[in-house]
Amino acid sequence: MLTQAKLDQATLELRALRRPPRRATLFDLIPGGLAALQGPLPFLLDSREAHGLGDLVLSALLRAARGDAEPPPRAVASVIREGSGLVRVETRLSRVWVAFDHVPEGADPAPDPAKRHNTAILLGADPDGSPPAPFLPLPYPLFLDQLRRFLPGYLRAADPHWLQLLADWMTALDRATGASPMKDLTDALRFYDRNREKIESLLAFRRELAEESDAFAKRLEAKLRAAGLGDGLVAEPGGRLSLARVVRLEGHPYEALWTAEVRLEELALRTTVTLRRDLATRRRPPADEARRLVEASPLAALAGERRINPENPEALAYQTLRPLLQSAHETFARLA
Repeated sequence: MLTQAKLDQATLELRALRRPPRRATLFDLIPGGLAALQGPLPFLLDSREAHGLGDLVLSALLRAARGDAEPPPRAVASVIREGSGLVRVETRLSRVWVAFDHVPEGADPAPDPAKRHNTAILLGADPDGSPPAPFLPLPYPLFLDQLRRFLPGYLRAADPHWLQLLADWMTALDRATGASPMKDLTDALRFYDRNREKIESLLAFRRELAEESDAFAKRLEAKLRAAGLGDGLVAEPGGRLSLARVVRLEGHPYEALWTAEVRLEELALRTTVTLRRDLATRRRPPADEARRLVEASPLAALAGERRINPENPEALAYQTLRPLLQSAHETFARLA
């Protein structure tokens, strides 16, 4: 059966032909094999940490394990290492347990009735194994496939150094847990030969979708300007509209950026707020400090996600975006 995941994997393997020779990374210097590579996972699962990747890793983990999961963004409240390889992640709507390779002795976490999306994951397990309930076996290759699929939506917010570290970590896990690269590439090429027309048609559709997203954003920009809300509004590639303003938070001037991203493939409108620079120091503030400042200010109310009706997406996107943009203008004005 031709699936999106299989097509994505084939495309990744084909692109690997053009990659430069592999360089040595930090993870090549860490002894201990797979057990050592699992160490960064709790850190990456915590959306509050300095990596600035938000809920990327948690989203990929939940999607790989359960399909539909708690809707993003998933604000993590705590990440607790309970010993014996067991980690508990708490969000507003869920309690997630992750065990590495084996079920910890006596682990039988009871569901929290106050949370609607409880789950437990046994990461790195043999998919044919049968760990005791309620753990779900999840092989690393499936998790990494989902991580690659989620990653593009987080590229703009994350620091390039953390992105590089994440890429190195994923590469090391691929080598430690995946199949032979040559076998993967051979299978991908054979799959491409068998499904060439479908793959090229899908890739062409993706290009058309990206072009339509850009045109969609420009049409929305024109309508918003006609409604008197276009001051400082800019349409950017990728179906994004952005509004930049100088705000003062805790006595410091910052350049704040409000972004609305139209995602036609998901029929969603996603809004985010980031602090691009501390104008007093002319530098980008650390990710954890920027997140704290945004969450403690009225700027936090400007971020969120809205669904778009597939029957008339442009009209609904405009009706949804107009009050959001008005609110962004007003909030920025109060903080100027």
